[in-house]
Amino acid sequence: MNGNRDLTDKELVDQQFERKLAWGYRSAVPDDTKAAWGARLILTRDAGGDLLPDRQGGFGNVEDTARLRDHLNKIRPWRDQLALLVREGTVRSDEPNEVVVYDDDVIRVVGNSNGSYGYFYLAAWLK
Repeated sequence: MNGNRDLTDKELVDQQFERKLAWGYRSAVPDDTKAAWGARLILTRDAGGDLLPDRQGGFGNVEDTARLRDHLNKIRPWRDQLALLVREGTVRSDEPNEVVVYDDDVIRVVGNSNGSYGYFYLAAWLK
C-alpha cells in the first residue's frame, strides 16, 4: 500500500471505545488525549515508510477522529519529514530512537523503530 494515501474514518474509529492504539507507538500517546491514530509502517529509504491498511487504527469520538484524520490528510510534511529522518540516518531500523516527526498547534506525530529491523511505530494525536 502506498504511504501517500489518505486515512479513512474506519481506520481511526476502530478502537474508539478501548482508548488505546491497536497499532503504532502506543506509549507515546498521552493518557488524556481525545483522539489518536497509530500505525506500524514498513521503513523505506525513499518514502520513509509504507502504510498498510491492516496495521493501523485509532480511537476517539466521531468529531475528534474526523478532526485528526482531516489534519493528517491535509498535511503531508509529516511523511516528508519521516523520509528525511530515514535518509539522514536519524531513524534507523536497527536501534530504537524516539523522534518527533511532526508537531503543530493541532497535532503531534511521534515514532520509534524500536530496533525492529524494518518497522516504524507511529502515533499521532490531538493536542
